[in-house]
Amino acid sequence: MKKLCITVLLLFGVQFTDATSGVNRNIEEKLFNIFLSEGVDTVMSKILVAQAAHESGKFTNTLTVKHNNVFSIMHTSKRKTLSLGNWGWAEGRKGYCVYSSIDSAARDMLLYMEYRKIPKTFKSITVYSKFLRKKHFYTAPEKQYALSVYKHYKQIWLKPKTQ
Repeated sequence: MKKLCITVLLLFGVQFTDATSGVNRNIEEKLFNIFLSEGVDTVMSKILVAQAAHESGKFTNTLTVKHNNVFSIMHTSKRKTLSLGNWGWAEGRKGYCVYSSIDSAARDMLLYMEYRKIPKTFKSITVYSKFLRKKHFYTAPEKQYALSVYKHYKQIWLKPKTQ
């Protein structure tokens, strides 16, 4: 009976969302608008939002909720940063950045990209992910990282239109 009810609901277009979906949408829109205002083109802005969703567990991990670090950026004193300090330990060394706001985290990602000479003009998640891997932004297998970012991109930007 339960399967039948769910099937009927799906056939009639009822969408299931979690309690944080509205909050997530606000963060996604906020990040997107910040990137656009900083001169990042539309496609790359969308890729960066998808990357933030991936890095932050859809904006629900502790690093994001408590410290606004949606990109899981590690704290450093080697470059200009908007980080207020560091939190915890990662990979046996320095901790992660702590930000006063999501806005600061987004702008710090752009500072990070500038420091690491990462172009803000990628049109492909695969190519962007490869470039990030070469810059040691993440340690996961390249294909796994790219697929996860793409999954978030699809969920955020390629949603079916509701009538």
